[in-house]
Amino acid sequence: MALSFPIPVADVGCPGYYYDPCEALEFWSTLAPVNAQQIPSDGVLVLQGARHGGWDDSAIAKVEIAVTLADQPVAGALELSPLPGVLVWRPEAAWVPGATYKLTGSVTNNTSPDGTVCADAKVPIASEVVISADPGAPLGKPGLTGVPTVTVDPIISLATLACCAGASPTANGSGSCGGSYINFDPAVCAPIKGTGRIAVEFTGTPAAEGPAAQQIVYTQRIAGTVPVSTLDPSFSVISDAPFCAAIEALDLASGAITTSASLCFGDAVVDQLGPQSLAVPETLTCALQKCSELEGTWDPDNCWPIDPDSGTAGESDDKGCDCSSGDGPGGAGLLGIVGLLGLARRRRSRP
Repeated sequence: MALSFPIPVADVGCPGYYYDPCEALEFWSTLAPVNAQQIPSDGVLVLQGARHGGWDDSAIAKVEIAVTLADQPVAGALELSPLPGVLVWRPEAAWVPGATYKLTGSVTNNTSPDGTVCADAKVPIASEVVISADPGAPLGKPGLTGVPTVTVDPIISLATLACCAGASPTANGSGSCGGSYINFDPAVCAPIKGTGRIAVEFTGTPAAEGPAAQQIVYTQRIAGTVPVSTLDPSFSVISDAPFCAAIEALDLASGAITTSASLCFGDAVVDQLGPQSLAVPETLTCALQKCSELEGTWDPDNCWPIDPDSGTAGESDDKGCDCSSGDGPGGAGLLGIVGLLGLARRRRSRP
């Protein structure tokens, strides 16, 4: 059976191809309290929802929040957190320890000019807000552990496949509007280049105990990458080079910040990361060859033999596009294809 692998292409020259009538609108699909069941007496109310649009004052412009105690309004203000989708309601005066407040409110959403429903016109907000008898625990440093896994992902392209004589891979739908797919039969073709990556599943421990634990934003810090924030201290990273990571904790109530110890991965397996030569599956016993590219396939009149064991497999890079991944930490690549094709990693190609 021939296999098809999608190769990302730029969306160029396709006006309206990915048209979304909601794209230009700003709206909340959902918004609800996160920690209303137990808030430290010196804490804040945290709300989280699905937000479409910018993360600036417009995100709270049409959010109305009312907090009452014994039917009396409580003064406070709604704030943006540094994490998109998360808002903070901060009381003007301290909460009454042990008291139960009432939260009501709603989000008013704009409608699409053509009448398309992007979200409910009104998103209701309602909950009891229970205040702990005690203030929040002091913010400590979050803990962090990581479990690494190294994989080699084959690069699927006309320039990185080798086939038995007479066989040819084909790029289908390579136009800028339709995406591109490389069709080939694994019984007679195999990729001979790949990218080694290290994947690390990080598990963090909270920077505070008790009710204060739900008012903390965690941000992963990795040099050379855009910081990513969540309300969960666990995250994952995929990289084709060694890297170090730490996690930062921000208490939304006090503004205090702490950072975990930094963990580094990849130095011990650096020769397995980045560009790699791949061994051909044992089931493929024919003499391999490559051909120059011609109109989305190979030119059968311009082929040459390939012997991965001699190191010449790497020469194919010079005859086509550079298809090695440029992903930094966090780039997923074509994970999982290794198991499908039963490919093994071989030594890196010589320069």
